[in-house]
Amino acid sequence: MVNFLEYVASEERKRRVSYRGQERKQRKRKGKKSFVSGTVKMPIGSNVAITKSRVLKHLSKNNSVLHKHVKWLKELEEERRRLQEKKEAKEKEKVERKRSFMERDAEKHIAGKTNNDKSESPSAHRDTLNKDPMPAISASNASSTAAPSSENKTTKPAWCQSETTREASEMAAETNLLSFVEGLDFDQYTQDLELRALMGQLKERIKILERENKKDQTKLQTCFDSENAAQRAEAVNIGPVIDDNVPTDVEQNDEVDADDTESIAISVMSESTVSSIHSKKSIKALVSKAKERILETPTIEEEDEEREEEKEKAVPPPVLSTVTDDNGARMAEKRSINKLAFKNRNPAL
Repeated sequence: MVNFLEYVASEERKRRVSYRGQERKQRKRKGKKSFVSGTVKMPIGSNVAITKSRVLKHLSKNNSVLHKHVKWLKELEEERRRLQEKKEAKEKEKVERKRSFMERDAEKHIAGKTNNDKSESPSAHRDTLNKDPMPAISASNASSTAAPSSENKTTKPAWCQSETTREASEMAAETNLLSFVEGLDFDQYTQDLELRALMGQLKERIKILERENKKDQTKLQTCFDSENAAQRAEAVNIGPVIDDNVPTDVEQNDEVDADDTESIAISVMSESTVSSIHSKKSIKALVSKAKERILETPTIEEEDEEREEEKEKAVPPPVLSTVTDDNGARMAEKRSINKLAFKNRNPAL
């Protein structure tokens, strides 16, 4: 097994040899000058004392592998100590922050208790009712941009407030809202482009909602009328005619309608309960009225078509323009001698 010191020595010899070879190459690259004047840098002669060079500097004891490892261990220990100190500082800061938060929470809780006791007393409630709201409005206008006061900081949420405190907070909110509305100058915002665009979008949305609401109302009314007609048909036992929401044959003649009406009237008169109240003539009149009501009921598709026709009438038609050839005058002008290429190039013409 190779000794560690022998291995280090062999590596150092190789490094010296490579360094000397590099130095020789650099000297050859520089080349010899034709004439050297002044003091010679390197001493000349064979009996000159060996001076310290860069190679000897690199051969110091502190540059070995063992010393490098010891240096790395020291740096690692220093880094570990620094990280430990940083972690301890973070833990200490966390504990301090938690302690300060608990202290603030305890102070806020005590202040909320005192304010609740004061607000629940009957004298405080009487003072809030008898107080003039106008100073509150002026005060809210004056302090609209100011920081929140200590009372606002200690206000309790709505679920744990008493009835008196809730009423007082609602009155304060109403006064603040009224003061804001009274002090608002809407004229300075009317020329804002963004506000105008938003207002236009709101108007379009309102129109769409109104149109949808009207369509829903029409559908609902149609369904309601059909249900009423069906109920009346069941009461009078004329189901096959009233149940149809749309007539099956539009081109039916009057004689067939009269026969149908008469047959329906005869079938209805066969019922003992109806014959005691209505006559045959009155039953015919009721059936004819029911048919007319069904035919006159407007459908949703017809209303939509009428609305689309109104929109198309409101839009102006496009302007159409046609370019004529002027009976060949434009082409004749294009082929005239003044437009030819050789006319402009020939100086003799």
